[in-house]
Amino acid sequence: MFKIGDFSRLSQVSVRMLRHYDELGLLRPAHVDEQTGYRFYAAHQLEYLHRILALKDLGFTLEEIGGLVRGGVSPEQVVGMLTLKRAELRRELDEGTARLERIEARLAALGRGGDGVAAEAAHGGSGPDVVLKRVEPQTVAASRGVIPAFTDGTRLLLGPVLDFLAEHGVRPTGGGWLYVYHDPDYRERRIEAEAAVPLLRPVPPPPPGSPVTVYEMPGIEAVASAVHVGDVARVGRAYSALSRWIGANGYRIAGPSRMIAVRRNPDDAAAAVSEVQWPVERAPLPSPATP
Repeated sequence: MFKIGDFSRLSQVSVRMLRHYDELGLLRPAHVDEQTGYRFYAAHQLEYLHRILALKDLGFTLEEIGGLVRGGVSPEQVVGMLTLKRAELRRELDEGTARLERIEARLAALGRGGDGVAAEAAHGGSGPDVVLKRVEPQTVAASRGVIPAFTDGTRLLLGPVLDFLAEHGVRPTGGGWLYVYHDPDYRERRIEAEAAVPLLRPVPPPPPGSPVTVYEMPGIEAVASAVHVGDVARVGRAYSALSRWIGANGYRIAGPSRMIAVRRNPDDAAAAVSEVQWPVERAPLPSPATP
């Protein structure tokens, strides 16, 4: 028998952790002295402890380990758990690799040195920061059509949606709506666009012939997103930042862009806040050159 301190030195596991395993029922001492409360461990328990440590190293939680080491799961379940853990670790590895690539791209944009970082801070940054995120599905009231120019989107598309919602007591103010630009390339005239307002509560369906539809706008697995603060007429700066980021980080555009009116103030264009989103996916690796 080994006292807990000796067993701790032998196993290289702290006394605190051994006591924690005891509390969880993962590894009970072989004997506890009734007079002193001292814990004693048997030599064969070292093998059992190593099994716990090996499973912990694979990323399993202590709760999952309890079921595995006590024999509470079948071999098929063990295979399933290991398969899921492998998929989880591969996903984490892919995310870490993508994050590393973004860091490398950011360093390249800053000149790969402290001077570049200082210059960015001194000049207010080289452009809006870009983040990669998921967009959840949302129910919207929307109107879609071809507009003569970007400036016509509010009048021709958003206007009918706001009028429809007002009829049902919904009055979104200050922003929150979004525009989706469906053309596959950039156009300054005859733009296929959609204006949509997310709905926080159900509304009756639009009447037949209405330009407004109510539907669930699909989510997007990954969008590159940039925030523009100021006059929406200068939102092109955010689009430029997205284009550079997408190219530098090994992605490609995978759907129509969205512009969200986060905040609007008709009396102060400079106080506007817009978020620009572009769906993206990993660009395929180039084929090796044929000798």
